Amino acid sequence: MSKTEDDTFKHHVEISSAELTWNFFEDIELLEPFGPMNPEVRIKIPSASIMNVNPMSDGKHALFKIKGAPQYLECILWKRGEEITKIFEEKRSVGLIGCLEKSNFRGRTTLRFRIEALI
Repeated sequence: MSKTEDDTFKHHVEISSAELTWNFFEDIELLEPFGPMNPEVRIKIPSASIMNVNPMSDGKHALFKIKGAPQYLECILWKRGEEITKIFEEKRSVGLIGCLEKSNFRGRTTLRFRIEALI
């Protein structure tokens, strides 16, 4: 089944960036396992101020922070790094839809908001 434009903007909950916490992630984990009949919880942040954009892979992807979120939270956007960099440089605010996940990389565990749509 292919993803339609309407599917791109579907979300289960709308919250503020301050609510993207380990406690909220642990609540979401109670809903696992995720799969075709139980999709990941998609979260909408209606207006996020983008900070500290770090392009990866020659700008193809980007790690960044959002104002008001816990300092430990990392946001990641795959395949649209140049777009988020431009938003950061021009207006610093955008709506986000994505999923919270635990990232284990090089011995470090972080809470990450994986962005699926910019709105």
